[in-house]
Amino acid sequence: MTGVGAELSYGVTMLVSPRASEYKGFPLLTLSGELDFAMRAELEVATDRLFEAGTRLILDMRDVSLIDSAALGLVIGLHSRVRDSGTGALAVVYHKETGVGRVFDATRLVGVLHLFSDLEGAAAYLDTVREC
Repeated sequence: MTGVGAELSYGVTMLVSPRASEYKGFPLLTLSGELDFAMRAELEVATDRLFEAGTRLILDMRDVSLIDSAALGLVIGLHSRVRDSGTGALAVVYHKETGVGRVFDATRLVGVLHLFSDLEGAAAYLDTVREC
């Protein structure tokens, strides 16, 4: 199965097939570019597909240059859905020194989300979470 790319506003391409994208057996959604309100519908579809793929998930945001409150709400919503399932966890991979890192710091999500600097750390964390 191959990943399906969706052309988003501002010419940003995002992988929207988490079933086809995995890292060490965990569903992976890779986001890049500017994530803003104009992309909300595409982001909702992508995060819904990721959740359908399992409850131990990796969201790779290392190539995200900007995130607004609408996109941030979707990340928080996905985190809540996974947490509320009682059977999994969401591992978010990001660069602390980027705009995304500053937003996570400013909103105090650093203490809420499971944040990692690389896929290896995210997968190692998810290995410790038991999925029912």
